[in-house]
Amino acid sequence: MGKRDKRVAWVNPIAAARASGPKEVTGTTIRDYLDRDRPTIEEVTEKIKKAREGSHALANWEEQQQKKFSRELAAQRALVLGESGSSKIPKKRKKKEKKKNSKKRHRGRSRSPIDDSSISNDREEVKLVNKKKKKKHRSRKESSSDSEDSDISAEHLVSQPITPPKHKKQKRKHNDSSDLSNS
Repeated sequence: MGKRDKRVAWVNPIAAARASGPKEVTGTTIRDYLDRDRPTIEEVTEKIKKAREGSHALANWEEQQQKKFSRELAAQRALVLGESGSSKIPKKRKKKEKKKNSKKRHRGRSRSPIDDSSISNDREEVKLVNKKKKKKHRSRKESSSDSEDSDISAEHLVSQPITPPKHKKQKRKHNDSSDLSNS
């Protein structure tokens, strides 16, 4: 019995593609893209002009917001200056604003921005307090060390047993080579 032939035919894919000839292209090609219709210079300039002018809707909306803001600002000025009788704010709005103001009052003091001078004054005060604390701490240390020296007397020294300073144990080095040479 002979061995089985395990060889498989292999074809070079590039050579096979060349042999089969050019394929028919489906869809758009580069040539189609280059031959497409393009806008004329006049059309392009018109689009650019429209873009420069901007959206009319956006401009109208901005104008409305500006008018609304100016009306609200005038009303607020009138309230602040005390001319609320001549302002054109409806009664319902006035009641709502009064309720909001009363709620704010009941919540507690509102935080107001602090000016720089008060901040610097606070910093200086804190520095002074810290210096005083350091001075007190130093004086306490000095007085306590002086008093300790004066309090120690001969009787006090005699009453306490004197202990020698403790030494740390040193580790012994084990020499295996010396043990082998001795035996």
